[in-house]
Parts: sequence; structure tokens; C-alpha cells
Amino acid sequence: MKENKVTITSGCAVDENIYYISSRLNNLPIDEPYSRLFFYQEKTEEKWFYHDLPKWNIVSTCFKPSTPTDERAVCALSEEGDVEILMRSGTVIEKIIDAGLESDRGIGYLTRIRCIDGDLYACGDQNQVYKRNNGQWNHIDDGILVSSSFEIPAKAKNMRAAILNAVREDSCLYDIAGQSSNDIYAVGANGCILHYNGRKWSRLKQITAADLYEIHLTESNDLIIVGSKGTVISGNQKSGFKVELRKKYDSDF
Repeated sequence: MKENKVTITSGCAVDENIYYISSRLNNLPIDEPYSRLFFYQEKTEEKWFYHDLPKWNIVSTCFKPSTPTDERAVCALSEEGDVEILMRSGTVIEKIIDAGLESDRGIGYLTRIRCIDGDLYACGDQNQVYKRNNGQWNHIDDGILVSSSFEIPAKAKNMRAAILNAVREDSCLYDIAGQSSNDIYAVGANGCILHYNGRKWSRLKQITAADLYEIHLTESNDLIIVGSKGTVISGNQKSGFKVELRKKYDSDF
């Protein structure tokens, strides 16, 4: 059997001994969607297990802890809005209808899936944000979703991708995180920081023009936000944010 080398694209911890990792096969063209999902289990004799998702370009994974009504799960999100929820009892495949470029309704690619206070959320291009409720993915992006003023033929995928990539430069959310359903943050292009109080979104004061890629929540409910060229921001919406590092490096965080 020919050995396939892979490049890891995302991952999450289930616990201190189990990790869930998405990757792409290096021997495939970079624009061909195909993902390989790995489990690493430290305490088993055979430590690595995987399954493939052809035609899926997985961009994000997350762990969903158990609740009184649901067992724990790992979740994988493709840029087109395909969602795999993997549990011991089985696998659920869902589709975020308005996401991606494949359908007529596609707003643009998704970038992140997160579990916040037991519920799943996803965000992406044109500031689209969704919350999962009873197996349905519903918009919660009223007031921030960017509506294109142009019509792009659904079949002209390359054209649509080029135009929406241009839109992404001004309006893409790269991460979403929070402690509860009424205290959620989203960050994105050009230093965008948004806060959701469970009813509406607020755009917080811009303190950097750097693209912001990822949020880490501390135990004190402060955020560490990292972005392009080594940018690091800390704070929260009540006390405000400050720049810890401002484009100090060539590499993105």
C-alpha cells in the first residue's frame, strides 16, 4: 500500500488522551476537496484511526461535551457548510444550506465551527453566523450579514470564488467563541471584533487593521485574540481591548 503524507488543517482535544484531527492528502491537487479525519487515542494499543470524507474540504473541528440530553461528540465543518457530528452511537451528516459556493443560495465559504454553552455555531465569509437548533442551522447574523449587490451565476464557480474572495477582504469572520449564548464574540478581517448579547450584534471599537484569526477565552472571561503578522489583542467588551503586539512578525498567528 502506497504511503500518503498528509497536512494537518485543524484539530481539537476530546480529553487529555484523545485528539481529533483533520488533514488533507498531499498527493492530491490543492484545489481538490478531500479530507482525512484522524483520532489519536493514547491509551489504546493501535493509537491512530481515521476515516475519509471525499469532496469535503474540512476547515474546522470542535469538541461538543455531553449534556443531559446529548452524548459527547466531535464535529467537523467543511468550507461548503457540510457538518459531520461523530458520536459513539453513530454519525450525523448535516448541511448549512446558505453556506458555500456550490448552491444558488451560497453566501460564501465557512471558516469555523465552535461549541458554545452546549450549542454549535459556525461563521464565515460575508459575516455569516449560524446557530444549530434541533438539527437545523439558523442565521443569527441580522445586522452584520453583508449582502452582495451583484448576482453571480451559481455555475460560474471560479468567478464566484474570485468575487467572494474580494468581498472576504472586507467582511469575513474567522472565529467565534463565548461563554454563553448571550455573551459571544466573533473576529475577522481588518480588525473586526463583534459582540452578541443573545439578541443583537454590536461592532466594538477597532484598535487594529490586522486580520484577526482566532480567539482564546481565559478563565476570567478575558479574550486573547491573535491575527496577521503576529498581532495579539487582549480584553473584553466591558473593559475594552488593548493591543499587546502590533504586527511584530512576518508570520501570522
